[in-house]
Amino acid sequence: MKTKNLILIGTANELKVVNNVLKIPFGSYDHLQGLQIFGLADASACVEAFNESAKVSGFRGLPVYIGHPDVKAFQDKYRDHAAYGWITAMIANEEEGRLEMTVEWTAQGEQLIANEAFAYFSPLWLSVKKAGNVHPFKIKSVGLTQEPNIQFLAVACEEEQPNEGDQNMNLMEMIIALIPEADRAAITDEAALVAYLGTALEPKPAPEPDPAMAEAANELPGVKATLTETAEQLIAANEALQGLRKTHSALLLDNALLAGKITPATREKWEARFQGSEDFTVLANELAAVEPQMKVQSAMKGAKPGDGSEKTHADLSASAVALANEKRCSFESAYAIAKKKPEFAHLFTSEQADAQ
Repeated sequence: MKTKNLILIGTANELKVVNNVLKIPFGSYDHLQGLQIFGLADASACVEAFNESAKVSGFRGLPVYIGHPDVKAFQDKYRDHAAYGWITAMIANEEEGRLEMTVEWTAQGEQLIANEAFAYFSPLWLSVKKAGNVHPFKIKSVGLTQEPNIQFLAVACEEEQPNEGDQNMNLMEMIIALIPEADRAAITDEAALVAYLGTALEPKPAPEPDPAMAEAANELPGVKATLTETAEQLIAANEALQGLRKTHSALLLDNALLAGKITPATREKWEARFQGSEDFTVLANELAAVEPQMKVQSAMKGAKPGDGSEKTHADLSASAVALANEKRCSFESAYAIAKKKPEFAHLFTSEQADAQ
C-alpha cells in the first residue's frame, strides 16, 4: 500500500516560554486523520530533519508565525506572513518526555511574549500514517494561536506528498490495476507480479481487430498534438514566472540594501537563495523581517518616534510590504503605489523617480 505523507496542523500546546524554549510533550492526541502519536522516535525524526535543513547555506531557522499563514486553507484568515521568531535548535528530551525547540525571537515577537498575547502554539508538520495512526516526522513552522482545538480545522489544509520510493510503488499499483480482478489476489509482492506478467505475456493467438480500438488509434495523433501544445504552454508559463520572481527579488534586495538590512557583501548570498528552490513568499517575508544593521539616513535633530520625522527607504519598503499583504498584490505593484505617497517624495530626485 502507498504510504501517505500529510501536511497538517498538530495539536495545540500551552505557550509557556522559559529561556526561549517551546516544548511539545510526548503523547497521543485526537485528530481528524486518526490518533496523532508523538513519542521519542517521532521527536527524534523531527530533530534529524531539522539538523539536515540546518546544513543548507543561509538557513536561519524555522519560522514562528501568528497563526498559520503558510497553509493554503488559512491564507484569508492569517494574512500576516512576518516571522516573529526563528527556531534555531531542537532536541528530543527523553528524560522529560518532550521535544524542546529553542526560539530566537524578533523584537516584535519578544513584545508578544511579554504581553502574553497568545496562550497556545501549534506545529505545522509533515506526518505519515501507520496502522491508522498519524506520526509526525518533520516540522515546517510553528503558529501562535488562541485556538487550542485548531487541529480539528486541519482537514481543510491536508495535502499529500509522495514518499521516497512511492514512484516505484505507484507504477506497481498501476500495473496491478490493469490485471483482471480475479487474478489480483495472488499478487502479493513484486516477485509475484513479475511471475504473473511472465505468464501473461506468453505469445497468444492474435485477437480479432476491435473497431473501437482502431477508432481510438486514429484519434491518437490529435491527442499527442494537444499534449505537446499543453506542455509547451506550461514551459513558457514557468519561464515567465521565473523571470517575474527574478525581477521582484532584485527589487526586494535593492530596498533591503537601501534600508540597511543587508550589505553589498551579503546581497550575493540572498540572491543565491532567491535563485534556489526555496519558497519565494517565505523568503521575501524573511527578508522583510530582518532588522536594519546600519544607519541609512541621519535622524532629524530633536525628533522623537512618531512626531513626523522624515521617512526613510526602510519605511517605504515596510509600507510596500504592508500594502502588498493588504491588497494581495505583488510587491512590485505595491512599491510603485507606495513611493508616490507624499511622505516618501523626498527620497527620490526627479531623475531617480524616472529611472525607477
